[in-house]
Amino acid sequence: MKTFKAKSSVKRAIVKSLGLEAFEAGYVEKLVNGEFTFIPAPVIEDAEVIEKNMVDITINQSTIGKPCNLVWELAIEMNARAEAASEPKPARKDVINAAVAQGVAYNTARTQYQAWHKASKSESNED
Repeated sequence: MKTFKAKSSVKRAIVKSLGLEAFEAGYVEKLVNGEFTFIPAPVIEDAEVIEKNMVDITINQSTIGKPCNLVWELAIEMNARAEAASEPKPARKDVINAAVAQGVAYNTARTQYQAWHKASKSESNED
């Protein structure tokens, strides 16, 4: 890998090695041991493709009152509905996603679901 003392030398090397008339933004300078070199720039995908592949950004603070109660209510309701319809219990992520969609912070939803799950497990063991 050829290195250069100045960025301008890197730009000239890019132009010369690729037979360009002027520097194009397809390459980036990289500092290696105090000297500069160039590497191909990473290919940036179309914004729509990136958006489709992104995971939803979760909220860090609940935007509703009594978020803990809501998670418990959702868990009870969703499990009761599934049981009445003779369907399997909803997955943990489904209850958490339903809570987050209603304004509960992601970590609060996770914590409260786990607390509900533990409590409901101990209730069923007592029966």
